[in-house]
Amino acid sequence: ISLSEAGFHDRRVTAYPVPWDAIEDVSTWSMSGQKIMVLAVSPEAEAKAGLTWGARLTRGANALLGADGLCISATGMSMRHEDLVYEVLERMDPTKLAGL
Repeated sequence: ISLSEAGFHDRRVTAYPVPWDAIEDVSTWSMSGQKIMVLAVSPEAEAKAGLTWGARLTRGANALLGADGLCISATGMSMRHEDLVYEVLERMDPTKLAGL
């Protein structure tokens, strides 16, 4: 996962970074005790980012289960889920941090 001026990029999910201004919302979805960050982006932004094979395969099923967006897991990373969500919110719209 990389957070850069170009945007958010998880190579497990997209071929290219998702620009910060293309992220419409950030939420957390839990499944079997695992927290998943869900990035809501427009269909155009999703198409430009180029979903990976795995993301395309699971996208519809995740949406049916309540995770309608790009699903990002912090599992196996040194960063906690909450810290990852905070970092994304800070870069896309710092005003959203007021309620955290």
